[in-house]
Amino acid sequence: EESFAEQEGEARLALDLALGRGGDQVVIRADGETQTFGGKSQALAKNTRVRARVVAQAIHELISQADMVLVMGHAKEDYDALGAALGVAYMATSAGVPAHVVISEDQDTVEKLVDQVQATPGMEDLLISEEAAQELVTPQTVLFVVDTHKPEMTAAPSLVEMIQNRVVIDHHRRSNTFIPDPLLVYLEPSSSSTCELVTELLQYYSDTIELNETQASALYAGIVVDTKNFAVQTGIRTFDAASYLRRSGAATELVRDLFALDFETILTRADVLTRAEKIDGDIVCATIPDDAENAQILAGQVADMMVNIEHIHTSIAIYYNGEGYSASVRSDGEVNVQRVMEELGGGGHQTVAGGQFAPEETPEEIKNKIVAQIRAQKEENAK
Repeated sequence: EESFAEQEGEARLALDLALGRGGDQVVIRADGETQTFGGKSQALAKNTRVRARVVAQAIHELISQADMVLVMGHAKEDYDALGAALGVAYMATSAGVPAHVVISEDQDTVEKLVDQVQATPGMEDLLISEEAAQELVTPQTVLFVVDTHKPEMTAAPSLVEMIQNRVVIDHHRRSNTFIPDPLLVYLEPSSSSTCELVTELLQYYSDTIELNETQASALYAGIVVDTKNFAVQTGIRTFDAASYLRRSGAATELVRDLFALDFETILTRADVLTRAEKIDGDIVCATIPDDAENAQILAGQVADMMVNIEHIHTSIAIYYNGEGYSASVRSDGEVNVQRVMEELGGGGHQTVAGGQFAPEETPEEIKNKIVAQIRAQKEENAK
């Protein structure tokens, strides 16, 4: 860079990126590009809740100064994104500030929860489209982005440009692209889910918080999904958050109904598993039929099942997303699939990751690309 001030700015951005990804790595910024090295270990969970308390109070102040709060997660929302968004929206409404959750057109993954929200008294008009949200924007509007920090991955990218007051709450490792100039960032890669972060914030936000059954169950469902029923990246604070939600009225039977599968889906999943391919003795890859309903959900479930097979360290499920192919990748911790998929334009966590590919790429080509990255990481780790 031309001046020391610019160099310091670039260095601080690189440091923020390294810390936002859990530390344990080197970040180099040169010629406008960013490269990361390391980041092999799991981010350590923090036992202190001081930061959650401080962030909760800061959010309270931001909301009190707003005339409207809009909340959105990533496009093609999952339970963690929608559950966290409902929790943040409740923070606003409990403070007397009107709020809406902006959702994308593709709601297949959370269709049951959307129906439940719209059937809950007082929440009928909570969920709105991107177009409806654009008409509500004022200079005092505050936008909360949850479960993602990439502008291009949000449910309504246009709102990121329209609204200047932005807050980011996420648990993914920080990537090169980030919501521009946020007023507040609460990024905790060690946390199990964004729903866990929002649940902690709710406990410090106000003494009068009273979640209804739908809100508590949605937050609980987000934790259950991202921890694979409390089996992955689960710490003490995860169980504390789940316990708080149960006391607040989270209904386990409602959560069970959200995850219930129909008979045809079970048969399709069984058929996919029978045609799965084993690679290198510790990788399994399966391809979801192009005409399968809820292919994204099915791919995640198949990948979760396959990584639990004995001696399997990594699983890959490839599915058609309507425009091209995507992949859901899982690991038992032996391979950092977040690094694997980041090299291919995706991202995620150390044990759960995914990505979308160009429309012209075939499932076979995608499989070979992912396997090549896994092999390269194994070779690097063996040195």
